[in-house]
Amino acid sequence: MTPEEFERLKEAEKTHLRKLKALKQQHREAQRKKGLLDALKGIMRPDLDDVHDEMVDKLTMKNIESEARFEIALENANLTDDALEKAAQEEAEREVLQKAEAEALVRQMKLEAGGGAAPSSDQTNAQAEGKTIGRAPSPDEPEAESVETPSTTRGSKTIGRS
Repeated sequence: MTPEEFERLKEAEKTHLRKLKALKQQHREAQRKKGLLDALKGIMRPDLDDVHDEMVDKLTMKNIESEARFEIALENANLTDDALEKAAQEEAEREVLQKAEAEALVRQMKLEAGGGAAPSSDQTNAQAEGKTIGRAPSPDEPEAESVETPSTTRGSKTIGRS
């Protein structure tokens, strides 16, 4: 075999492989298109379309029936726009009243626990100078004046109630 014959056979083989590759690509494209067409044919079946339309009609009828029942119930309850607004306003007033009652209850509980109302600026300044943690001892308590502990001799620093 001469080198020219070898080159000629080599080129023929290359062209054959290129044609084979192109044919395989065409085959893959044809298979993909066939799959798509089969899927479309499956979707376009008339019996499935009829079932779909029937289900949509049933849902539409149920929806219309529910809306009609709702409208009849509204008419029977005499709930017009004015009545609805009045009911909403009453609900808002009830909520405001409940909040006010809750705040009053919290204030009452604080008073019972000894916390009292919010301290005024004079009270907060006095507490800051005394540097206490917890409730500051009141000057009218006899125990605070008579008992001398190491903490009272060093200053009025206390932890908790004295």
